[in-house]
Amino acid sequence: MTWVMSFFRSTRLARITLIALGAFIGLSGWLPWVRSDVSTTPPPGWAVATGFDHPFSSVPFLLLCLVLFLNTWACTWGRRSRIAAIRRGEFPGASVSLPPRGAQQVKAFLHDQGFRGEGPVLHRFPLALWGGWVFHVGLLVLMLAVLTQQALHDGGQFELAQGERLDLSAPGAGFGVVRGLFAPATPPALEVGLVHFDPLLHQRGFASDRASRLLLQARGEPAMEAEVDRAEGVTHGGVVVYQAIPSGVTITLAFEGGATRSIHLRDQTPSRASAVVKAPDGSPLHFVVEAERPFLDGRGTGALTVRVLTDAQATTLTPGQLFLFGAQRARFIEVGRWAGFTWARNPGLPFVFLGFGVILFGALLLAFPAAVARLEDSPAGSLAQVHGRGVELLLHRWENPEDSPAPAPRSG
Repeated sequence: MTWVMSFFRSTRLARITLIALGAFIGLSGWLPWVRSDVSTTPPPGWAVATGFDHPFSSVPFLLLCLVLFLNTWACTWGRRSRIAAIRRGEFPGASVSLPPRGAQQVKAFLHDQGFRGEGPVLHRFPLALWGGWVFHVGLLVLMLAVLTQQALHDGGQFELAQGERLDLSAPGAGFGVVRGLFAPATPPALEVGLVHFDPLLHQRGFASDRASRLLLQARGEPAMEAEVDRAEGVTHGGVVVYQAIPSGVTITLAFEGGATRSIHLRDQTPSRASAVVKAPDGSPLHFVVEAERPFLDGRGTGALTVRVLTDAQATTLTPGQLFLFGAQRARFIEVGRWAGFTWARNPGLPFVFLGFGVILFGALLLAFPAAVARLEDSPAGSLAQVHGRGVELLLHRWENPEDSPAPAPRSG
């Protein structure tokens, strides 16, 4: 066990691991399929086979994080016993010795410098002695949380037209799914419906943005309606849904038997959108919507022209008009808008926040000049061995009493 602790406590291991992690993160961030500005680039076959299509959820990355965690844990474990020894007045490292003087003079000086206690061992801010240990514990919690998050998280994207509902677990419901190494194999059983979409929302403190009102229904839970915007998502059934940036124009069609379908068009210009879809018989149909003004003009779009183009003809559609959708008859209902969303399951996220909280608490403790003094007697007089933060200033004040601030007056 001793050699295992020594191996993982090694400074060399920490240095090698940090260099490897830095190189991995730096290189992976420049992979074409990872960079956000070229995220449409599909990962090559070798990247999919080795897990490098999502490098920050890959086995090599998780292993490097695990080694760093074990290294930090080994260092933290040893630190605990050293701090306990320091509190008892047993100084494992270097300490400062105050030159001998009278016993009462030494005690009075240490008292004026904030040391308290009875007996030969005095403490100043004793809780703050644990600042470094608490800081390292926070790092351990954070690293464990990141490992959990990267291994178990999953997420994806989906689109909805106003009035449309979608079960995220249905085949082909979403796209761009990312999944950690041990994440669930299927998306969540969550049904999402778009009740209302405002592409021109002006939030206080934000530029013109967008927001939606969603209907969410998780399996086994009551349905709920909630507002979601670019600033804040909504959580239901352990899944967080966020408003995404993409949006566009939709065409709603009705078929015999009561079935409806929304065709999501993509903007080609600010006032023209189109989409090519295949009918059930395999024949392609090209839908085009053109507006007098840009789709996102605050005054409205003005008159809309809707056309469907096939290999045989081009037809201008008006609300209620019937046309052939391949071998089927379809009725054009209306032009609306679709909105993009993302979903995510983040089981490790609460522990990430906990880790940051512990780290900040440890950093706060490190701001206090914690120290321990051990009183000793020598032939030349009484002296004190002092160990901790701020001992150099303490020695300077002991040797140069004229530079020491006057003690605060005591009440009573």
